[in-house]
Parts: sequence; C-alpha cells; structure tokens
Amino acid sequence: MVNYRDPNGNERDLNPIDFGAIGDGVADDAAPIQALLDSVSRVRGGKLTLPPRRFRLAAPIRIRARSINIDGGAHGFSASPNAEHESQTGSEILAGDNAIEIGLFDADDPANVYTRLEGLCFRDLYFWGAGVSAGKKAFYFDNHSGQSQFNNVHIGNFQWGLYSDTVLDCPTFDAVDIIHCFHGFYLSERSLAAYARFHNCAICDNDGIGIFIHPASNSFCCQMVNCVIVRNARTAVQDGCNVYWGARESIIANNIIHAAGYHFYNDAVLGHKDNHVRADGIIVDGSDNLITGNQILDHAMGTAIVVKGANNKIVNNSFSGRVGSSKGGGSSTAPVCRNQLDIHIKPEATDTTITQQGSFSLIDEGVRTTVNGISKNEGDPDREGNWKGISKPHGLMIYDTLNNATYLYAQGLPNGRIEISTNPNNHSSPAPLNAGL
Repeated sequence: MVNYRDPNGNERDLNPIDFGAIGDGVADDAAPIQALLDSVSRVRGGKLTLPPRRFRLAAPIRIRARSINIDGGAHGFSASPNAEHESQTGSEILAGDNAIEIGLFDADDPANVYTRLEGLCFRDLYFWGAGVSAGKKAFYFDNHSGQSQFNNVHIGNFQWGLYSDTVLDCPTFDAVDIIHCFHGFYLSERSLAAYARFHNCAICDNDGIGIFIHPASNSFCCQMVNCVIVRNARTAVQDGCNVYWGARESIIANNIIHAAGYHFYNDAVLGHKDNHVRADGIIVDGSDNLITGNQILDHAMGTAIVVKGANNKIVNNSFSGRVGSSKGGGSSTAPVCRNQLDIHIKPEATDTTITQQGSFSLIDEGVRTTVNGISKNEGDPDREGNWKGISKPHGLMIYDTLNNATYLYAQGLPNGRIEISTNPNNHSSPAPLNAGL
C-alpha cells in the first residue's frame, strides 16, 4: 500500500491490488503499479509497500516524483502456505523490460521535466530480468538524482543491474546483491557519481564487469567498503575485471575481490575446466584513490591491481589465501589461491605509492613510483622501470622494461636478485612465483 498525504493534508493508504494488480507472476501488473505511483507523483511522495507477491512487469515503472519509497517488506511478511500467490521471500518483481526508470520526463506532460529527484528509497526487493543479453536494466537513471538509497535489494538476470546516464548525488547502495547479470553497477561516461557509497554489497557471477565507473564520468569521493566482488568477467570483455574504478579521490577498503574470469558453474557443474578467461581484480583508472586492506587473489590469469591513474596509494592489501578459497569449493585438492601478478603500474600511471608488507610481485612501468619508501634512482629514466642499484624488500618482483627482464629480489642471491624471465609477454612464471610468494 501507499502511505501519503493528499493535497488536503489527509493521510491515505493505497494498495496496488486496489488498482488492479494481481501479483500472480503471470498477469502484467505494470499499469496498475504505475497508476498507483502516479497518484502520488504530484504531491509530496509516499511509501509504497508491496504485498509479498510476484509482480510481473511487461513495461518499465517510471518514477516521476521526489521522496518515493518502494518497500518489498521481505522482513515484515510471513507468507501463508494457503496463499496461492504469496512469495516466500517478500515482493518479487519479474521484469520483461527495464524494471525501474528514474528521472524520465512525463510523456503526458512534455513541459514537466523533473531535473532532480531526491529522497528515493528502494528496500527489501527482489528483481529478476529477461536475460543477460536482452538489453534491459533493473534500474535506469536518466536524470539528476540526489540521496537515493538502496537497501537489501537483490537483482539478477538483467544485462545491467544498475545503469546510470546522469548525476547520482550521494547515493547509498547497502546490502545490494547483483548476480547472473552481464554488468553489475555501470556508470557511463555521461554519468557522474558524487559521494556514492557501496557498502556490504555482493556482486558475483556476472558475465561482464562487477562495478564499472567510467573514467570520463569525473566521479569523485566514492567509497567501496566491505563488499564481496567475486567471479565476474566470466566472459571475454574489454578491460575484463571485477572492478573498473574510474572515480577520483575515493577509497576502496576491506573488500574481498576474488577470481575474475572464473566461471564456477561451468567448471564445477558442467565440467568445462578450460572455460576461463583472462581478467584482473581491480583496474584503477582514476586519480588520488586509496586502495587498502582488501583481499585480492586468485586471478591466476590476470593481475590483482592494475594502476592507470595518477597519485594512487596502494596500502597493505592481501594477495594470498587458503587453498580453494576464492572458487567457492574449498577443496583440499584445489591449488593454492594466487595471482598471475599482484600489482601492475602502467606507463600512463604517475606518482603511485605502494606500502606493502610481505612478498608480492610487481611490474612497474610508471612514472615516479615509490615502493615501501624506495623510489627510483635519480638518473634512471622514469618510464624505463629500471630499479637497478636500489635496495629492494625481500620477495619483491620487478619487471625492467629497459632490459625486458623480470627480477626477483631475495636475501642470499647474487646482487640481491635473480632474473626469472626474459620474455616481456611473460613477466612471471609459475615456479618463481610460488617460490617467491
């Protein structure tokens, strides 16, 4: 039902069933739910609590008002076993098109363009789409939105879980799960996320990128904290990775980021053991970010952290884990989780600072990189990646682009290092990696 005050200030409760919605998962309930929302779209908004049923939407629901709260009530309903159409998990929305479109102008009143929608809230909802290749989105933002909140929202089987072409000012995504989509969160070059917070989210088993923030979006001051980003980029995609971070002045902290490129279902269930693709953990394509306290591992065909932007700080991340931990099986016979490479500083990256305990592997092609307080020689060309003559931490692995060679630094070795590869396309081989890490 909807709780709101009408233009006369009277409280009213409206139920989508009263507007003709069936909620049996078969009938199209888009028009009744849209009519219900439109009934409050010209006043001060309201709260729509959906009954615990399955609502099928053949057309998108369009949010045209501020302060709309859609609540699935999953925690507040106990479905009766005698209720034929009630959902056991609260409200479920089965969408054949985009499910929710936010900020689009009113087609019935072209002059009425909503330039900013504030205070939208979506809570305890389950969305299931028409397929990962159907071109549809669970949530589509197309106009300026401020302070939107997503809490306990589950999304699956869309091409995009959440897609933004506009400004998202102070959005909060808390306990949002996106699985079995193509891309999870996708912020295009036309979007701009300011002070976005991704907290306690699970973005898993998507065919494309888990979280994508376009570097041209100029997004800033965002947070990704306490999230589980696992087994995304299961198919070969451009810049395939769990997280492509194009925001600046942001923090990525205390997340579990595992096994991009790994298709668990095909491997464990179908037995397609070779159905894996090369993919990375995090690609940092923004500037002035802090990446700290994350567990980033089992990118056996890729790199844990790739840095492209300027003035990024990589501090005390974990690149090792127990046997089988990131692939979901935990089998004692599975290989120890590891990355093909832990950190790769690209040539376009400048002023990267790495503070890292223990052994880790590194390819440094950047400008003015500092590792554990050690910077390159004054006379070395910055872009050469040549760290010759500098005291290195035990277990550090560096790719020297000047000589096309990879060196492992360890105590007791001649000159403190050993050359382990002369192939610029194969910077680290399994045997030295296992020995050095």
